[in-house]
Parts: sequence; C-alpha cells; structure tokens
Amino acid sequence: MILWRNRLSIAAIPPCVCLSFVMWARCLQILRSRRLGSRPRALSATTVESAAHPTITQHPIDVLDTDSSIAAEVERILRTAYDGNRHEFEHGRQLNNTIYLTRQPHNPEKLLGFFMVSFPHRGTQPVKLSEPSLYLGWGANDPSIRNSRLTGAMFHRVFADARAEEALLGQRLLLYYRSANPMIFSWFTRNVPSHCPRIDGSYTEEALSQVAAIRKGFGYPAAVPDQHPFLVPGVRKLRFNEQEQKRQAAFAAATGVDLAKAFGWSQERGDFWLGVCRADISSEPSKPVSQPGPV
Repeated sequence: MILWRNRLSIAAIPPCVCLSFVMWARCLQILRSRRLGSRPRALSATTVESAAHPTITQHPIDVLDTDSSIAAEVERILRTAYDGNRHEFEHGRQLNNTIYLTRQPHNPEKLLGFFMVSFPHRGTQPVKLSEPSLYLGWGANDPSIRNSRLTGAMFHRVFADARAEEALLGQRLLLYYRSANPMIFSWFTRNVPSHCPRIDGSYTEEALSQVAAIRKGFGYPAAVPDQHPFLVPGVRKLRFNEQEQKRQAAFAAATGVDLAKAFGWSQERGDFWLGVCRADISSEPSKPVSQPGPV
C-alpha cells in the first residue's frame, strides 16, 4: 500500500477490504440501534405492508359483487358503526368506483377496514365538476383498530394514489368529501394544508366556489345567508349508532373540536359538512389523541 502524509491512499485498498469494512460498520450500527431500543420507521405513505403491519390494497368497487366474503365483511364493519339498512348501504356504494381494503397478513379473511372513493375516468362520478376530481366517499374500521393510526395510514395511501393520478393526467385533482364525524374534520385540518374549511370554520374564495358547485351537483339547496356555506343541514339518512356517537362526542370533548360552534352543525339533525382540498399532505402521519373511525 502507498503511504502519503501518514494517510492510506483509498485507491490502494483492495475492493474486498472496502466491502468487508462497510458490512462490519453496518452490523455495528444495527447492534447499537437494538441496544438503544430505537423505534421502527413510520409507515410508508404509498405502501403499508410488512409482517407486523396490515396491508392496504386498492380494488374496483365491483369486488363487492364478485367476492361475497368481502361484501359480508364490509357489511359487518358497517353495522358496528351505523344504524341503517342494506338499501342505504347500497346507495353509499353506488357513488364510488374504487374500494381500499385493510387486512392483516396472517388473517386475510377478516377485514380491518375499508374506504370507498371515486377516481376520475373510472366510471361512477357522484358530481360532475369543471375540473378532475376525486370523491372521498365513505368507510369504517373494525372496532379493534378505531383508536389506532391505521385510518391515517389509509388516507396517506389514498392521497399518494391521487398524486399518481395527477401525474398521469397532467392536472391537479380536487378532492372533496361529505362527513358528519368530528374525527375526520380534525384529521384533515391537521394533516392537509389546503383543506377548507379550516379548524375555525374559515375558507378561501376558491373553496367557496368549489363547494357551491358540489352542493348543486348533489342536489342540495344553496346555503342561506345565516348558515355556514359548507354546512348541509338535515339531509343525512344513514346515522351513526349510539356507541359510535358517544365515541365521537368523547373525542370532541377531549380535543376541543367544536363543530357546533364552528359551523352550527348538529349530529341529531342529520347534518353533513362538505370539505375540499388538494392532494398535498404532511409527510408523516400525525399523532392525534385518537384516529378517525367511520366517515
């Protein structure tokens, strides 16, 4: 080997020695991290799959027709959160063209959750707007994971797929939804910078115009002057059951998310609110007091 100013010339070190040194250093790093009890990395926004974590997969909505076991699991989960009949469930399904399923790898027969959406150019579109749009429909989780981070992981997957769709279209998507769940509102306002309405009920002029078009597309009456323009009162037929309403009320009390104050919203009256945003999202799932359950 060539010595120069008491240093080894890197060029003179055989490649096999370099490789051995790198492998030794990596092993030392792994052993040190285990000794310190380092935390595992957060779930990826695009793929949620490992031996320890559930998988999230995307399917055409028709899978509910072709696979009766999936359809039965979806209905089972719905009935743990909603009071409703099969007709109302079917109506919610007809507004969407895609379904995401959350499963545990070691027990794929049991669903942990689902989320229905409607991508542009895949058939069903509940509302025709002047720009490409993604309808964030509805879903629910198994009671065993309702206070976990898995719903946040589901939203991250949907948003990642939305950005991939934007790349294919060469256009930005408008994402919109209807909800009566304060947990959903809390998650969006904390994780999606472009979301309107904001936590205090404020909004942009662009969002106001978008929501007016969405109201018209769904056949909802125009907002009256003394009403928040994102609120749609008294139209919601599918209601949360008593247990789920209590869970949401406890969340609202613990976090201070007061939708009645921000919007004049009422769960008992059957109110929706409308939300709009773009596919931008914070890089890592946030850590809330609780994660959303049903939409």
